[in-house]
Amino acid sequence: MASSGNPTHFVAIQITDPEIKSGVQEVQNYMCQAYGNLRNAMVPIETLHLTLRLACLENDDIPRMMQALDQAATDVSKDNGADLILDVKDIGNFDNKVVYAKVQEDESLSRVARLSDILETCCQTYDVPQFDVSPFNPHISIARLSRLKSKQRKIVKTIEPSSYIHYMNTQFGTQLVTCLQLCSMKEEMDVDGYYHVSHRTQIN
Repeated sequence: MASSGNPTHFVAIQITDPEIKSGVQEVQNYMCQAYGNLRNAMVPIETLHLTLRLACLENDDIPRMMQALDQAATDVSKDNGADLILDVKDIGNFDNKVVYAKVQEDESLSRVARLSDILETCCQTYDVPQFDVSPFNPHISIARLSRLKSKQRKIVKTIEPSSYIHYMNTQFGTQLVTCLQLCSMKEEMDVDGYYHVSHRTQIN
């Protein structure tokens, strides 16, 4: 059963590749120059990530979530495939309210999708509350209108594609996936500007 309330945590693959981060920053700068009222909608570069699962966790759920994460990483490592490398290319949007960098459909993305399925199975095994039943839709957010204050959202209804059209087919770079993180949405950000990581597990 899906839990109610707002998410408290999420399972993430952090984007650390300098080329991807630099490319996203360039797009954001262009968008802000084209439409200054979008500045506060930009996702901080330090927080770039791909979300595998949202979770609404009570304190006693967290140890089980950690176990599920460790088990999922162990299970996917048994695939004995090549390195997990995400190819980040092109820009898309969700209803002109979220602008994101796309993860290209290839063998690595298929394995990440399988990892998402394995994680969901492990969460069920360890009785971790389900939050989001939406299909896995891999993306790396660049800008979100939800980041704007309510007063701004009354003025800025959409993110116009013209604000990033020159970057639609950008090759951002590749991200080697070496670990999964359980990130907290409630605790203070880490000193490096990224989310507080409650738990991380390596993928061999």
